[in-house]
Amino acid sequence: MVASKAIAVPRAGHMGRSALRILLRHRPDDGFRVFDRDERALADASALDPQRVRTQAQALDAFIALAEDEHAFPGGIIAASAAAAAGRAR
Repeated sequence: MVASKAIAVPRAGHMGRSALRILLRHRPDDGFRVFDRDERALADASALDPQRVRTQAQALDAFIALAEDEHAFPGGIIAASAAAAAGRAR
């Protein structure tokens, strides 16, 4: 599958996965990169849609550095928060 956009989601906890479920439903052509330090939360996030969700074990400060790199997600979306991104997807 070739995603039309890459959307970064900064957390994989309960709220992050809830937002990810909404995004997966409302943005069927997009891929997602989920960042968190908790390996179990990342596994749960990936299980929602293994073909579209990629995970990366990183602390939030590493995610912020990635978000500030204009080349990290060319043509993609950096979600300041997963909940905010989910609100925009509705």
